[in-house]
Amino acid sequence: MPALKTPPRSLLLLPPPPSLFLYPTLKAAYGAALSSVLSSVSETTSDSLEAAVLEIAVPIPYHYLPGHTQWPRSQIYDQTQKLVAGLYSLISTVCARDSIDIEGKGGVNARILLIAYSSDLTYTNDDGFMPGKSLQGPIVDLPTLALSRRAWQRIFSVHSEEGELLLKQFLDLTDHIYGSGSKRPCWDVKRVDGVADINTPIEKHQGDQLLEPNRKIHYSVAVGGTFDHLHAGHKLLLTMTALLPEPHGLLNQQRRIIVGITQDELLKNKKYAEFLESWEDRQQGVSSFLLALLDYSPPEATSPDICQVSRSGPNERVVHIKLDPTLEIECVAISDPFGPTITDKSISALVVSGETRGGGQAVNAKRGELGWSALEVFEVDVLEADEPGDGGKFGENFDGKISSTELRRRWGEKSAQLHRDRQEQMSRSFVAGPG
Repeated sequence: MPALKTPPRSLLLLPPPPSLFLYPTLKAAYGAALSSVLSSVSETTSDSLEAAVLEIAVPIPYHYLPGHTQWPRSQIYDQTQKLVAGLYSLISTVCARDSIDIEGKGGVNARILLIAYSSDLTYTNDDGFMPGKSLQGPIVDLPTLALSRRAWQRIFSVHSEEGELLLKQFLDLTDHIYGSGSKRPCWDVKRVDGVADINTPIEKHQGDQLLEPNRKIHYSVAVGGTFDHLHAGHKLLLTMTALLPEPHGLLNQQRRIIVGITQDELLKNKKYAEFLESWEDRQQGVSSFLLALLDYSPPEATSPDICQVSRSGPNERVVHIKLDPTLEIECVAISDPFGPTITDKSISALVVSGETRGGGQAVNAKRGELGWSALEVFEVDVLEADEPGDGGKFGENFDGKISSTELRRRWGEKSAQLHRDRQEQMSRSFVAGPG
């Protein structure tokens, strides 16, 4: 059997965001650029049956405000969630409006990468930025992004003052790291139109306003779901779960990202169940996405250690992915709404969507019965694929609320149409007869 073709991969460097992470301001800043790039990537010619990958690097300037290294990740959760949610909503709206699929051949698999970046910085040794020695994902600095040597064929940049500065710094870093040798990546760099620079810088005195001072430090964080046909809502949920484990902990402090994935047996009564992905495929989709957020190792580095464990009792099937001695992803097959949150006392935080906050309350009630401390529950927004206030005008192309059910319905329609097209083609061939 021939090997599957790797889907084409591109990078979009977005300039720093406006200071207010609201949908209208994000649309004004990024809407035109995202529309142009998503359309271009969707038209990429490829032999792969998978969607083209578009990694969207967005700066988070507040990461360089005074004292940022002492801020627990939980304290920047809300601001980061607003930014990531707004961007995924904007991406989904553009895809719905322009009939761009988010999976399969001709589709675009968009991922948001968080970059600790400030245009005030120059990346020299005097600034302490040694390539490969910076923050681990999901927040990395620009040298780490450049050093990762991901297999991008194209680099997109926004044609604006801030966009040009970011692109120049990224390309200069690449030259500094690789020189002119054979290992230097060869990218097709394209500039896309954006609006004039409208960014209002986040001032240093605003730092305290970005914090949630009563938040705790966490090292083991859980999330759960079906994760069928991974979409923007899942990506937001997984991104924010990956953000929470604290990177500035004690020496050798173990950090765990625990993802409960519903077993196949519990999904038989779902709508369009015949188009459900298997547990293995859903687990691989989750793992692939998380590794894209967390693992910025250059190609010559050792690959993450992956092993599957089967054990008796609840949550008996677990895939362990060890990125380094202190960080591990655990994908757990769950057979009830609670999963490892009521079997693993060390978990201290849970990420839920606005629709499932009741699940967090139920988990904490169960933990209370066990005499365990309650989990700190973090919430992500429910994403929409319609413009706010547009009356759902894109509803024919994409259900307003982004959901796996809607994606399965569309897969069903595509399969039915493909079957009709084949039948029609066969009918024409039969009528025409041999030439």
